Amino acid sequence: MIGDISRTTTNNQDYILTKKLKVHSIALGCARNQVDSETMAYLIKKEGWNFEQDINKADVIIINTCAFIEDAKKESIDNILEALSIKSQTGSMVVVCGCFAQRYAKQVEKDFLDVDLFIGVEQYPKIVELIKERYQRIQSETDIIAGRIYTRRCPSLYEKKLEKINTLSKKSAYVKIADGCRHRCSFCAIPLIRGSLKSVPEQYIVDEIDSLVSGGVVEINLIAQDLAAYGMDLKRGENLYKLLDKLSRFENIWIRLLYYYPEYINKDLISCFKNYPNIVKYLDIPVQHISDRVLERMNRSINSSKLIETLDYLKSEIKDISLRTSLLVGFPGETDDDVKQLVDFVSKGYFDNLGCFSYSREENTPAYNYTDQIEEDKKTERVKMVMETQKRVLEKKMSQRIGSVLDVLVEGRNEPDHYEQFTYTGRAYFQAPEVDGLIYIKDSEDNKIREDGIYRVKIIQARDYDLVGVFEDTGR
Repeated sequence: MIGDISRTTTNNQDYILTKKLKVHSIALGCARNQVDSETMAYLIKKEGWNFEQDINKADVIIINTCAFIEDAKKESIDNILEALSIKSQTGSMVVVCGCFAQRYAKQVEKDFLDVDLFIGVEQYPKIVELIKERYQRIQSETDIIAGRIYTRRCPSLYEKKLEKINTLSKKSAYVKIADGCRHRCSFCAIPLIRGSLKSVPEQYIVDEIDSLVSGGVVEINLIAQDLAAYGMDLKRGENLYKLLDKLSRFENIWIRLLYYYPEYINKDLISCFKNYPNIVKYLDIPVQHISDRVLERMNRSINSSKLIETLDYLKSEIKDISLRTSLLVGFPGETDDDVKQLVDFVSKGYFDNLGCFSYSREENTPAYNYTDQIEEDKKTERVKMVMETQKRVLEKKMSQRIGSVLDVLVEGRNEPDHYEQFTYTGRAYFQAPEVDGLIYIKDSEDNKIREDGIYRVKIIQARDYDLVGVFEDTGR
């Protein structure tokens, strides 16, 4: 359950619908949520409304929420309550979008009486239309408590091309090729929230990437809940490998594959890595655990021996491939021996980057009803064990990169309060945006870099999750 939520009351709101509304947007959660916010941003700008950095000056506050695990739900609630507090002073409209609104539609309508709109994960393309309708309802004083929930499923969501404004960086962008999930892991609420698999038509993806590349983007991060499932719902013969073949025409860019289930790693994927130079040697593979007993209770589709065989096969076929994974500890019934197996597995060094999370008990999932739940302090201890093991693995891997010369995507100048002696920050092929480490780069008077892009950088130092380098040339 969400728990008790305090209410805020607003009196004498004076809503004035104009063509120049000031909108403050907050995007929480994953990259897929960020892409949805980018679509809303495009529609808002197209309408002629403006974005306002200062939340206190906004006419409309939009919060695109997450509800995947307990911490995400708390963050969503905190942001909603803050927005409602501001609304009580300024009379702004508060719009709650995304996973929290979708998952808890019935309850939020009662708990957040002063939220103006709740828009689910498949209704966000109507953001402008719904805001206008809400203003009209308020101005006409027509039952303003009603008509606030829009969470109906939309099977045709991607039948129309959805334009976006890229917000990741000038040189890097997320491209969502599918949403929803075919898998039914016992711990996961995503199918409840995002629904079944919905793939974006191939031509829309190609057109979007063409536009991004024409605008100067050099890194395309393909995202979905499971990239390998792309096209299985389209019934037109489309699949990920055919899509990557179409994308092979984009030269001198990076295409990065994020979130690919291990049971689908096959010769077709290997061929794509080998034959298409623009696909970087990086793969994000959700493993979750290595204990067969835990994997079975999680309702995962692969066992430990097959998983290790797959990882060995992948590394033998693709030299220097960089792997990332996500692990889950504290799952109901997980024993000390299960954790030991996981720590031993991590110590083998399959993964360059790794995130470990403690199990969150999510209502309406099968694992919620398991009686052998794990205490929170034990979960925290187990996360620490795994991450300390991975840190030792990473220290060795990072030190081995000292002296190498790498292609690095430079994305801007360094923040003044972090590694002040270095001028630029960037990432190599083994570092995905927002989740992996960075490369901090020293500059010199005779080698000034005028714009972001891909440059040759020599690595001179390793610092925890990050690397330090110097420019070898002025780019390609």
